Amino acid sequence: MRKMGLSKEVGVSWIDTSGYPHCFVSKDKKHPQYCMIYDMLGYLTINMKDAGYKPKLELIEEWIYGLEE
Repeated sequence: MRKMGLSKEVGVSWIDTSGYPHCFVSKDKKHPQYCMIYDMLGYLTINMKDAGYKPKLELIEEWIYGLEE
């Protein structure tokens, strides 16, 4: 993409905690508490799997193939 002079816009997520907005992007390490955030994500992922969570990968495939059409 870069060779062709193209770039993609970064997706940003927001969350409001205790009235204070937090902004982040995927794999962002600029947040002052990113180590704690990624530790918590790992903890949540393990607990979700232990509780029987299984991602619906077919939804991702549908979305990808829908983009190609």
